[in-house]
Amino acid sequence: MTGFMHEKEFSRKAFVKGGGALIVGMSILGGGLAGKAGAAGAVNAPNVSPDATAVDTWLAINADDSVSLFTPKMDVGQGTWTGFKQIVAEELDVAVSSISIPLWDTGSAHPFTNNPPSQTTGSNGTANGGPPLRQAAAQARQVLLGLASTQLGVPVASLSVSAGAVSGGGKTVTYGQLLGGKLFNAKIAGFNPDATTAANAVVAPLKSVSEYKVVGTRVPRFDIPDMVTGTTTYVQNVRLAGMLHGRPVRPMGQANLFATTPEGGPASATLLSVDESSIAHIAGAQVVRQGNFVGVVAPKEYDAIQAAAQLKVEWSNTDTLPGTGDQYNYIRSVPNRPAQILNYGNVDTAFGSAAKTLAATYEWPFQNHGPIGPCCAIADVRPDGATIFAPGQDGWASQLPVQAVTGLPLSSIRVVWYPGASTFNRSPNYPVMADAALMSQLVGKPVRVQWMRWDMHGWELYGPNYVADIRGALDTNGKILAYDFVSWLPPDARGVYPATNQTGTPVPPDATSGSSTRGAPSYNGATSNNAPSGGARFETFSTGDQYFPNLPNRRVTGNTVANIFYTCPLRCPDVIQPSWASESMIDELAHAANMDALAFRQAHCTHNGWRPVLDTAAKLANWQPRVSASQLSDERVVTGRGIAIAGENHAMSDIYSGVVAEVQVDRKTGKVTVTHLYGAMDSGFVVNPASIENQMAGMLTRGTSRTLLEELTFSKQRVTGLDWVTYPILRFKDHAAVTVQSIGHPDEVVSAALSPQTIAGPRYRGAGESLEAVVPPAIGNAVFDATGVRMRQAPLTPAKVREALKAGGRLYTA
Repeated sequence: MTGFMHEKEFSRKAFVKGGGALIVGMSILGGGLAGKAGAAGAVNAPNVSPDATAVDTWLAINADDSVSLFTPKMDVGQGTWTGFKQIVAEELDVAVSSISIPLWDTGSAHPFTNNPPSQTTGSNGTANGGPPLRQAAAQARQVLLGLASTQLGVPVASLSVSAGAVSGGGKTVTYGQLLGGKLFNAKIAGFNPDATTAANAVVAPLKSVSEYKVVGTRVPRFDIPDMVTGTTTYVQNVRLAGMLHGRPVRPMGQANLFATTPEGGPASATLLSVDESSIAHIAGAQVVRQGNFVGVVAPKEYDAIQAAAQLKVEWSNTDTLPGTGDQYNYIRSVPNRPAQILNYGNVDTAFGSAAKTLAATYEWPFQNHGPIGPCCAIADVRPDGATIFAPGQDGWASQLPVQAVTGLPLSSIRVVWYPGASTFNRSPNYPVMADAALMSQLVGKPVRVQWMRWDMHGWELYGPNYVADIRGALDTNGKILAYDFVSWLPPDARGVYPATNQTGTPVPPDATSGSSTRGAPSYNGATSNNAPSGGARFETFSTGDQYFPNLPNRRVTGNTVANIFYTCPLRCPDVIQPSWASESMIDELAHAANMDALAFRQAHCTHNGWRPVLDTAAKLANWQPRVSASQLSDERVVTGRGIAIAGENHAMSDIYSGVVAEVQVDRKTGKVTVTHLYGAMDSGFVVNPASIENQMAGMLTRGTSRTLLEELTFSKQRVTGLDWVTYPILRFKDHAAVTVQSIGHPDEVVSAALSPQTIAGPRYRGAGESLEAVVPPAIGNAVFDATGVRMRQAPLTPAKVREALKAGGRLYTA
């Protein structure tokens, strides 16, 4: 197959053998199940999140005995929806294959609840969405058993259920016969009990974990076959009658977000002139303008592409960026908001009495979200409302960029969700939605916008850059006596997108922060989630909590600095940066103590969440003890291994991770090749081990790309990394072998009082981000072991590694 793929080229249209577009008629959307539910008496207002305590908000039983699941959390490749099916199948005693998830549509009769919030971020898909869905399924089962008891004349306690059929007294009735096509008309007792349920309500009992037959097993993801065969409809394939194709026209790369031009407009996009006659020769193409926003539309996509490329536009330019090479000096020099995030013991006194001290600075660049596929959205904006066809991690929040540019009330904005380009958080799908909605409103027709590669790289919301100064002190026994961590980090520039900024909405200065003290709680208890204390947002969870309480003197200081670009959370948001810094310093301390890197960590790590991932990763890699860089070779290509532990805390869900990296370093060219990665992760109660292992493999691979290659480049005027050459990513041929192990906790069952969602039952802690944060320090530590040269600035490009080897006298010159 590999040879065939290299030898022949074919389009997606040829691959699916049936055309690459889905023609959507607006009048038929919301049909099917939603229409039947409406006929049965559903009264949910369109485009308004329904009552989360109603069983009908979550589930429907159809006449053919199938089950429809209405999920509030989006699945963007993690396998979350397969896990949701498993949870429902378990509680209802139905086959996973009998459960379907209809098209996600806020305008349907079942518009899916926004409680818990539908945003799928922070590894919270199963962690936050699973418990209420599980309770809804348990409540649905109780309703169905009650109906069966009445129909069969048998007490509920004497009934049994198998594959959606209820039996008792020698008779059987199916769920479809009991309720098919009708509403449950029942509330979920126990869901947000303090606000929505009477104190004396009886909570439907959950199935005992010991009885589980589906949850915890390797159910194959149901969405993969259609993706592989080309039958999945992506948003890029959707077409509307009368639809125009649009492209935004912007400068090649954004500029300083908060700076202004001499003309008084935003530095990123102050429009000086547009020559509309420059595209007069392109049939049907027209210019769309509002404020500093410029776009083009045309009946044919190719014509829109040509119009955007040929339209003569003049933009103002200013030298207000520091440039890539000076970004870390800049981040220290601008005004900041400092905060003492954590301080215990007496750090300064401890450093004064230490046997040995180390100090180092670690740096991390701006990075792209970088979906390989182009982001796309279709908007049909009318005076009385709008419909948006778009992908994303938050169906309901997709109303927000549309409202921002159109001024329409949220209740008039319908969102129809289709899968699209890969995504993390809002970037860059939301900016595309805003472009499409604005152009549709201005031309009065449906408009499909698909960003070009230079739009994607130049105008998305980046993950922020970062600087950390760390000091570590050792006592005479080689134990860490004190740890002092100071960081500089820009905040997320939230709430606006290029289109809203260009049409007059200023970018608000950061007024909040997400930094907080996390502590290191027991893995089977409730965790702290303290309110922000100000300062740069990052996790103390990965800046020393790994070794709590064995660091007797510790201080963590964060500095929030002014941003220069559109930014938003990027996978392991504000966690991968401090993990890179802290676990590199821990490795430096291990070397200074003349100890094996694993043994040094084991001597300090006693916590029952962190220690298992540390030991498991080492066991997977068959770690053999030795002091790092103690077996240096004079060969051109040298090998080494490194280890690290880190993780994250999101939504009160602790996720612990450990990684061992094995690398080769070409000492002549500076190229680092990661040959094998071993990952261990503790995510609590595991619904589907295969899905978690899939996520782990993906995190190890993406983490490698971010560590070795990815760095946003920019001049003093604008972003310059606008394609896969100037912003390279890991190629398939260069990925490492991966070995992963998920540490599950089938006994991790919590009471309602200890549950983050106040719902008793198995505690899912998430799996989608943590492991990626551990990859950079593991690779960096491996490079040190191989070469004896410490890398402290990511990414570890050949040029940077070669420069460090030369400075350290380790460059191969033969």
